[in-house]
Amino acid sequence: MARGGFPERLRRRLARPSADRAIPAPADITLVLQTTSGHRRTAVAVEHIQATLADCPLSVAIVVIDNGCGTRTAEALDLLPKRFPGLSVVHIPNRVSAARADNRAATAARSDAVIFLDGRCEVRTDWLAPLVAALLDPTVAAAQSLLLHPDETVCSAGLAVTAGGMTHRVLAGFPPEDATGLDRADLPALTRGALAVRRADLVALGGFDEQRPDVDADIDFCARLRRARPGRLAVVPQSRVIVPEPPPDPAGTFTPGGDDLGALCRAVGFPDGQWRRPLVTQHPPCLRWAIKTAATSGSWGDRWGDTHFAGLLAEALRAAGQHVSIDRRDAHDRATGAHDEVVLCLRGLTAYQPKVGQLNLLWLISHPELFGREEAAAYDGVFAASISWAAQTSHRWGIEVRPLLQATDPSLFHPDRALPDQGDPVLFVGNSRKVLRPMVAAAIAADLPLSVYGAEWDDLIPRQYIRSASLPHELLGSAYRSAGVVLNDHWEDMRATGFVSNRLFDAAACGARVITDGVLGIEGLFGRSVQVAGSAAELARLAGAPDLDAVFGDDAERRAVAARMAAEHSFDVRARQLLDTALRLRAARGLS
Repeated sequence: MARGGFPERLRRRLARPSADRAIPAPADITLVLQTTSGHRRTAVAVEHIQATLADCPLSVAIVVIDNGCGTRTAEALDLLPKRFPGLSVVHIPNRVSAARADNRAATAARSDAVIFLDGRCEVRTDWLAPLVAALLDPTVAAAQSLLLHPDETVCSAGLAVTAGGMTHRVLAGFPPEDATGLDRADLPALTRGALAVRRADLVALGGFDEQRPDVDADIDFCARLRRARPGRLAVVPQSRVIVPEPPPDPAGTFTPGGDDLGALCRAVGFPDGQWRRPLVTQHPPCLRWAIKTAATSGSWGDRWGDTHFAGLLAEALRAAGQHVSIDRRDAHDRATGAHDEVVLCLRGLTAYQPKVGQLNLLWLISHPELFGREEAAAYDGVFAASISWAAQTSHRWGIEVRPLLQATDPSLFHPDRALPDQGDPVLFVGNSRKVLRPMVAAAIAADLPLSVYGAEWDDLIPRQYIRSASLPHELLGSAYRSAGVVLNDHWEDMRATGFVSNRLFDAAACGARVITDGVLGIEGLFGRSVQVAGSAAELARLAGAPDLDAVFGDDAERRAVAARMAAEHSFDVRARQLLDTALRLRAARGLS
């Protein structure tokens, strides 16, 4: 046991607000990042790590290992401590094995816990707390983050060895949602891509075997650790770290050897003990769904509306008993896609090419001008978030396009999130899209007390209107509800073809007052809660009305609209419609 009674001391510090702590020396945790080629990726990795430590109640020391990178890289790495206090650099002039380099940094650390990271990694938000929490569990000997490829498919959920002696990265190429079942599993081995261990164990075991190659050293260390102390080797799916390893090439079905690997397969939903699509025997069936979105991978893609939309729909489908993963655009054609029963493309800016042998559904939620008859014909079922466009297109193409409007999540968007008129008088939430969006331009022209939350506005509007580059999704409901009025506009093609914005459903579900540009088919959807402004003058008249409730309805009337949004336009309702369609189409194919 390390000094100060680990893990009790760390547990107490985790429970203490970060603002109340006095950073001690030595640190609670040491992060070890090893780099062997260049400094830029390591500098970016450190930046990502530092951004996630702002509210961390633990003190964290970062050690960067320069493993024989050369003079220019060494000089560049030596600048990092000037940018990031608490960071140190260890230089190894002549390259040594990764195990030896990690041992040198780890044995010099004075912390209770050591976390080894790939020096080129990108840690995702909230990666550290779940990893440390796992290590605080006395039944856990060591813990590893879920390692992801740059396309956000799994790189490694631990290591396993087949009956033939081949090392296998567990769940490699699968979506991260498949790792959920590993929460309580005991993995055969873990990898130093993002490995958390107690420093006392490192010292007692003499670190990693410096004579072994990287993966062999990891497996050997885990085997010795397992013999030295009780406890399982845990993968923490909530802790996610991206490493720059390319996704695996398609290699057919992997059939594991040995009871341990078969148990892992069963733990993540492959009941026959093999990494292949399971037979559906439940009634009603639990199907494997893959939602394909147009969002990019990484932190930029986290900001996309498509990402939030897909996440809420996935949760609704899971509540209906389905297994759901989300693939951003780089993972559309992941090698493990053949395991999925139902593929749902949320069609926005990017197309997806359906695969044979699956049930393929498409929900067109934006940019109908990019969608054509040939693409529609490749799907088993097509939905569109416009009643008028769906009807016209069905007649024009001779392909059934069913209307399925956008939706809201009543758990996030409801009238009890805040009190009306306590927030921004005139609120606009959205990125600029690198153009001066019409509703923002009209609000400024009308000299309204506008507050803008969104990215890439600095060169387009006066700074006085910009409040923040983003507004966390979980705070949107309270922002909408507390605003005097909420502004909304549409892409021109969506406005003209009746694709009603998701923001209108969210804001109306909060009981907010909303002003939008004119969009085909809006009549009757939102009552007086949503008003249309076609010019700056109309916007000024609506937003500046002396009695807003006389225009938008009083609070009781807006609450009634919000209740109707929850009952008729929730993601749960949309998920049920999609699931009913999938089951009907499967039955037509003779599938249970």
